[in-house]
Amino acid sequence: MAVAAAIAIIAACGEPKPTRSDAMRQDLSEMRKAIRNFRANNHRPPTTLKELVPRYIASIPNDPVTGATDWRTVTEAPVRLDEFRKSLPLVASGIVDVRSSASGTDSNGKPWSEY
Repeated sequence: MAVAAAIAIIAACGEPKPTRSDAMRQDLSEMRKAIRNFRANNHRPPTTLKELVPRYIASIPNDPVTGATDWRTVTEAPVRLDEFRKSLPLVASGIVDVRSSASGTDSNGKPWSEY
């Protein structure tokens, strides 16, 4: 009887609602995977997040904190593979990571910008 009551309580409450932290982690994970896949297929990083759509990600998600697609992108500067051989081409620059542009912190005190 106690088991049936526990099942009824769990069914009535449903699954826990995802937090903004959960949504942030999920969105960033998907975009980071899209950036890695783009780079692997194109031998260069994307120059904008829009380059990822629709082949690598269906759409750029809204930041769960700001409610907008105002993600902060981290880029790498172009460098030569070998500084002593100036004839070598520059390695392309582009987006290597994406982070939240939201100010403030999550419920554990972690800054959103560090996600």
